[in-house]
Amino acid sequence: TRLFDIVDPDQAYFGEKDFQQLAIIRHMTDKLGYRTGIVGCPTLRESDGLAMSSRNQRLSTDARSKANILYRSLLLAQKELNSESIAHVKTLCSQLISNTPGFTLEYFELVDPLTLVPVEDDHRGAIQACVAAWIDGVRLIDNMRVK
Repeated sequence: TRLFDIVDPDQAYFGEKDFQQLAIIRHMTDKLGYRTGIVGCPTLRESDGLAMSSRNQRLSTDARSKANILYRSLLLAQKELNSESIAHVKTLCSQLISNTPGFTLEYFELVDPLTLVPVEDDHRGAIQACVAAWIDGVRLIDNMRVK
């Protein structure tokens, strides 16, 4: 808020890679009545789907070769939500990451993109999959609109 108070921008740009931060900024500007338009910028990805991040440079060659498992889990969630329950999709995607050697899953969650509240099977709106996991002492995050 301090930055917005000082600069009073017409628009502010935030990357969708940090989706939770973007959702909170959008909520804050709405609740506090800022006239600043919040623009989400798409996540840039490597050729294998890994979300681009300066953290990727800290990965060993072996860890880097496995890191796209996060993106693959998001694609799996998108596919499986057509026919499976929320709980089943979360379990399936969590296991995919946890069963990848070297990875420690922090969370895999399916949330409402406006409120960040975890969704249930009766949810009728959009769904955002959000994931965080550790490998080689590096915390990787990613997300995707899966419905």
